[in-house]
Amino acid sequence: MILFAVYAVVVWWMAMRHRRTLAGFAIAALCALPVLLAARYVPVLGVIGYGSAAPRTPGRGMEGLQILLFAEAVVVAGVALFIVCLPRPPSGRHCGYCWYDLSGLDPDTDVCPECGTPRTGYARPGAGPKVQGSNTHRSNQGTAL
Repeated sequence: MILFAVYAVVVWWMAMRHRRTLAGFAIAALCALPVLLAARYVPVLGVIGYGSAAPRTPGRGMEGLQILLFAEAVVVAGVALFIVCLPRPPSGRHCGYCWYDLSGLDPDTDVCPECGTPRTGYARPGAGPKVQGSNTHRSNQGTAL
């Protein structure tokens, strides 16, 4: 049964890799097909005997498995379709903090014009955008000039 979980993760990874493309929508549309085929033909073959050594009639007692496999197909396809519809990350140069498009700016510019973050990398977590001229230190509050 772990095979179905691995299958779902692989399908969702492929859907994420091909977001907003025709290949991504094809993956989302066709991903349920193998699971639906398994739901159709596993009971016919009588593969799962639930540990009993008695001869079984193929397909008897497999209705629960079919329901679970149909539910798996619906969930995998639904999540894949949701993932395919997610927007793609911006291509080209962009600010690592606020995702501002830097493609039209002078290459010598050292800071993002939107938030002031240096172009050398991402801002530290929790640091927030750099705002010039704001002084919020406690010792300066309440002092008279």
